[in-house]
Amino acid sequence: RLTLRASVLAALVVLTPALASAQPAAPDAQARAAFERGIADVDAGRFANAVAAFEESYRLRPAAVVLFNLASAYSRLGRHQQAIATFERYLAEGGGRLPPDRVQSVRARIAELRRDLPVVLLRVRPAPFTLTVDGRSQTVTGEELALDPGSHLLVASAPSRASQQREVTLAPGGRVTWDVELAAEGATAAP
Repeated sequence: RLTLRASVLAALVVLTPALASAQPAAPDAQARAAFERGIADVDAGRFANAVAAFEESYRLRPAAVVLFNLASAYSRLGRHQQAIATFERYLAEGGGRLPPDRVQSVRARIAELRRDLPVVLLRVRPAPFTLTVDGRSQTVTGEELALDPGSHLLVASAPSRASQQREVTLAPGGRVTWDVELAAEGATAAP
């Protein structure tokens, strides 16, 4: 009996470290590891991977510094609108804890990104119409639509009208006009 108990105790002592190491790491440690992966990915020019790592880090432990790095990675990917929104969250969440020179530089970066947002001037008739951009429904207020630089597929539709689409390639700060009349369904559109 004593030998059996001693054997069981010895087995528990041997297995305890293995069980402890099998436990998931604390969220703070996981967040830190994801953040460090993000930094390494930025250094290697893998900005999409950096975005994923910073998003994971922020999900595990929301911290303003992560938002700053996430916004910078979005910017490097040309995702200006997400960069602007994330830099604004960084300023809001960082609040008075942020150094004034950092706040000033982030505000300058936001202004620069806004200047670089290309605009599509929409002249789509008849109104009202619905618009999708790259397959996602887009809310349109007014005639100007700011998008990220790059290629986009615009599709306009209206009730009882044939949809029209246009692929646009937008340079930073560029402007494009889309002037289109949505033809009645069954009507032949002018070339």
